[in-house]
Amino acid sequence: MPLLPKSVRRFAALGLLVLALAAAWWLLLAPGIASRLDVRERILLGRLQAAAAEHARLAKAPAAPTVQASPVLLAGGSEAIAQAGLQSNVTALAAQFGARPQTTRMLSVVERDGLRLAGVHIEITAPIETVQRVLYAIESASPVLMIEHLTLEPVTAMARAGGIDDGSLRATLHVYGVLPSRKESEPRAP
Repeated sequence: MPLLPKSVRRFAALGLLVLALAAAWWLLLAPGIASRLDVRERILLGRLQAAAAEHARLAKAPAAPTVQASPVLLAGGSEAIAQAGLQSNVTALAAQFGARPQTTRMLSVVERDGLRLAGVHIEITAPIETVQRVLYAIESASPVLMIEHLTLEPVTAMARAGGIDDGSLRATLHVYGVLPSRKESEPRAP
């Protein structure tokens, strides 16, 4: 058999090498990559099926009771939310009239005469007229808020910046609002 030219032999060797590499890729690496992609697809499919099942379950569940805003009861889906709302409302009422809230913190829930009361402690510094407006705004607010504890102290000129006595008072208040009964605030179980 006659010998082929060197360039043809090199080209044939290169062709055989490419063919061998393609066969190795096809037999060894491609199934591993495909199986990894298949696993990812199965995981994604499982997640989508679980989400669809949860959606169907929620669609069949009875609707959660809607909470109507009450002119008497504090609003909120839970005790903590109602207390946080009370704290932000009282702070906003004080700031609305120019009083400077120094301290605010939530008080423990107390029960009195069958009512559950959420409370907030607030300390403000303001001229006497402003304190009077804040107290009136709290007492006339909706939902109903009650001031249980009130301490008024004059702020001395030495304690104020600049030493000017403008008749400011430091007012410490405990403000309470009525929480919904536990039966009203807890959603019914399906």
